[in-house]
Amino acid sequence: MSDDRADRIVVIVPQQRMLRWHDDLVQALRRSFPVDVCLLNSVSAYPAAFRAWLKIESWLFADDDLTTFKFRSSKSWNDFESDKYSFIVNLSEHLLASSAIPIIEPRFNGSRDSMDLVSILLSGRNPYLSFHLVGERKVITASYPAIQDKAILNRALRSSFSRLAALAERSVHSVLRGKPVGIIPTAPTISQPNNWSACLLFAARFIVQKIIGWGTKRFYRPEHWSLALCRVDHEKVPLQVPLNRFVPVVDDGQRFYADPFLVSSEGRQWLFVEEFDYRAGKGVISCSEVSGRSVGFFQKVLERPYHLSYPVVFQHETNVYMMPETGGNRSLELYRAISFPTEWALTKVLLSDIEVYDATFLRYQERWWIFAAIAHRGGSAQDELAIFYSDRLEGPWEPHAANPVKSDCRSARPAGHFIQNNGRLMRPAQNCERTYGSGLVWLEIVELTPNRFSEKLIAQWNGSDVLNSEGIHTFNSLNDMAVLDFRRGKWRRFGSHSGRRRKSYE
Repeated sequence: MSDDRADRIVVIVPQQRMLRWHDDLVQALRRSFPVDVCLLNSVSAYPAAFRAWLKIESWLFADDDLTTFKFRSSKSWNDFESDKYSFIVNLSEHLLASSAIPIIEPRFNGSRDSMDLVSILLSGRNPYLSFHLVGERKVITASYPAIQDKAILNRALRSSFSRLAALAERSVHSVLRGKPVGIIPTAPTISQPNNWSACLLFAARFIVQKIIGWGTKRFYRPEHWSLALCRVDHEKVPLQVPLNRFVPVVDDGQRFYADPFLVSSEGRQWLFVEEFDYRAGKGVISCSEVSGRSVGFFQKVLERPYHLSYPVVFQHETNVYMMPETGGNRSLELYRAISFPTEWALTKVLLSDIEVYDATFLRYQERWWIFAAIAHRGGSAQDELAIFYSDRLEGPWEPHAANPVKSDCRSARPAGHFIQNNGRLMRPAQNCERTYGSGLVWLEIVELTPNRFSEKLIAQWNGSDVLNSEGIHTFNSLNDMAVLDFRRGKWRRFGSHSGRRRKSYE
């Protein structure tokens, strides 16, 4: 637009339901646009019992109360002058009259009322969040986010509101600046729960996970990850892998092993993993030779002051490289083997000042690509996929035009190497809908360019299909060998055990 109101935005906030995420969004938009705030007395205040419970949780878990916020300088909707603005972000939870000015507004599982979001979270389910362009029935952006702590309402709301703010910002940039947006996730079939039954379910979950869980955490580790291997027909990966034939690798219970990657060097096969020692409280990278029918002793090969995991190991030209997860350091680092497999040197920081997780390399169409889960402004790292590309392994790396290309806890976070087979390009991804790493899905990439991305679901693996476990979140294969990790709670063993013995897996 060429007049004085070009790209000037007004954000309409419900006067009785002002929340911190409203202000977070306003501040984010003000980095790119002139923004004013209007208050609309459109909906009633949140129920007293709901607000009281959030205050109790804030006190118990030392969290901020999301509802204790007031805009200090804002206008009333009655004083709104439409000719000053080119865009309206309607957060009032009230349908506005049609306008010549574009209006976007959020939906909480298809509803304008944020109390419907609360009901969904109380029932222990994930919400479907979206922004719509009013009058056109058009979904601009949407997300099916992971809710990492379903037993604390304040934290579940924080994750949801953080994602809503991100969706609103992306929607504004899409409509006003033409920025492409990622894949719109399909909406799950969710019936609106009865409020009383939702409250009872939430109370039961709170008691089991927080009260009983607090009492047993000294003796029981619910997030214990282990490895399992089997022989496979590589031509049938991933559609016909015999999940019932995986055999676990025994550990001592003092540490867990996860994120397995296989690599071959000079005719020998090596297994790289995250080794997490409970006493140290952070992950290191370890490796073992796989020979015949057994896994050797795991030896630590890379440690940093921060947590390491997901060691993507691959060969390029005459070198062997490793790209471990270093999201805790807000970086993505590339290492080269100086003396394989035990000595590694930092070659390049590929990405900095960004949280990326389970980043996975792909060489495709004469480019290098990185697929990674990304955490955005307090949101989960389990549900948004970002892509980066470069002409050279060491960069510079450019973000995909539609980043994040997917916002869906069912299939965003990477789960191992890509598989290119008979002209098809497939990638494994984590299903984090129920909980982190509850299963794997396989997707076939249909289109991949610096500006476009699409993929389709082709297979699903549930955690219970492998060793009757509670989850799986990484799979890799090499030649006729396949390896994955699986989660199964383990009672804590007191005392010292090495747990690094050789184990036959078939």
